[in-house]
Amino acid sequence: MERPSTGKASRPRLGRLGRGILWRFAFFALLSLAIMVAITLYAAWRTLQDARGLQETMALWTAKALDSRLTEVEYPLSALSPELLDAPQEEVQEELTEVLRHSRAMRRVTLVDAREQERGKEVLSLDYRGVYSGSNYLNEVWFRKALSQGRYIAFQLKVVPLAIVARAIRSGDREGVVAAWVELDWAYDLLRRARTERGGYAYVVDRIGQVLLHEETRFTSPQRIRTDIAGIQAVVQGQPLPLYYTGLNWPGEPVIGASRPLEQADWTVIAEQPLAALFREFLPLALGFVVVLLLSAIAAVVVGLYISRRVAAPISLLREGARRIGAGDLEHRILLRTRNELTDLAEEFNRMAEGLQEARARQEAWGRELEERVQERTAELRRALRQIQEEAVVRENLLRTIREMSSPVIPVMEGILVMPIVGALDSERARRVIEDLLSGIEQRQARVVILDITGLAVVDTAVAQALIEAAQAARLLGAQPILVGISPEVAETLVHLGVELSAFRTAATLQEGLKIALGLLRRRVIPL
Repeated sequence: MERPSTGKASRPRLGRLGRGILWRFAFFALLSLAIMVAITLYAAWRTLQDARGLQETMALWTAKALDSRLTEVEYPLSALSPELLDAPQEEVQEELTEVLRHSRAMRRVTLVDAREQERGKEVLSLDYRGVYSGSNYLNEVWFRKALSQGRYIAFQLKVVPLAIVARAIRSGDREGVVAAWVELDWAYDLLRRARTERGGYAYVVDRIGQVLLHEETRFTSPQRIRTDIAGIQAVVQGQPLPLYYTGLNWPGEPVIGASRPLEQADWTVIAEQPLAALFREFLPLALGFVVVLLLSAIAAVVVGLYISRRVAAPISLLREGARRIGAGDLEHRILLRTRNELTDLAEEFNRMAEGLQEARARQEAWGRELEERVQERTAELRRALRQIQEEAVVRENLLRTIREMSSPVIPVMEGILVMPIVGALDSERARRVIEDLLSGIEQRQARVVILDITGLAVVDTAVAQALIEAAQAARLLGAQPILVGISPEVAETLVHLGVELSAFRTAATLQEGLKIALGLLRRRVIPL
């Protein structure tokens, strides 16, 4: 047995292995730091997504609330009949008064004639101050849009912001437009309710980018088109809002937003949330995590340096011992001077080497025994193969004899051959019958062949076709075929199958067939 490995013999490898362990600790420390940064970035991204989902929910809620209130205002207008265009003024005033009472926000109701001669003429207008008539709305946008689209909602800014809800009414040749002016105080209340604790807010813009409603200010003068804001510009162009952009309430500061168009009007609700408010609580916590992880990485590097110095030499010995054992040196043993888990591992390696050494000896013995058994079995198989080959030769000769006996060619007289056919006649046997028949005709120079089918087991179309082919082949060699041994049952079968046997002369028995053959050869039998 060789001398066991000790720590002193492997000390030259301490430096390289120690550096490897140290680098690995440093790598995993940096990897942990990178994972923490990635988790922080993912958390930030999730915060953005959650904030955007909140803005989408706020925009959806605000748009549905605005649509619901506008639908409530429009409902009584849809109930007005076109017959009011020709009704007395008192009846028109009564109907419009009912409409005006429907909503406290409604300030004025107007019925406008849209027929050809009176197009745009005001039939009657009613508000809290009294009744009016005589105005012409032909050039008003809301009048033309309501006629072409059936309904239209416009924004009007005078002393207070108003919504003009216009709806076309038609029946036969009567056509008109009924419109209601609605104050939007309730809309500002909805926008204020949409504000969130983190500074989120909502406002309404039209299709050209003009801010119509904002919860901070009730505009008393037309607002300029704010396409300088990326969110409003995206709405005007019909595109999704950017991930973040400069908002309306916070100039120069990024916001995250969402938009939702109204169903009742050509307006869009935009909800925005400042990013600074989102990350005001998140960033300090994330920075604290990063600092703690960075300190942990430094501590891990220090611990790695210590561990590399403590375990490098034993690990080198273990590696060298494992290499030698793996190379087949099963007599090698590993000896460590430490008393820790590495020592237990070295002892396990030594026990493994002993076990492998014993297993190798058993395997070699089994190999020798197996080789002897294989040689014995090979000899037995060779003997069995020779026996099988001999039996196959005997079986082949026997089959050949049986085939020859199943369809023998018998020369009964000079120029006359008899071939009795016994048993079943398949395609292979039919081929042999024709070959044997032609061979006998050629060897015996026969002029008449008698096919005796008395012992044929089954006669069908295939058998009849084989007999016809045999007769035609015999004729080609100059021999006359005679078919004998046809029983009544076989004759009935052949007639039923429609088989034509005109190529044969037929006879009931072999004796009659011989008489026909002698007659063909101009011979006769003389009794003694």
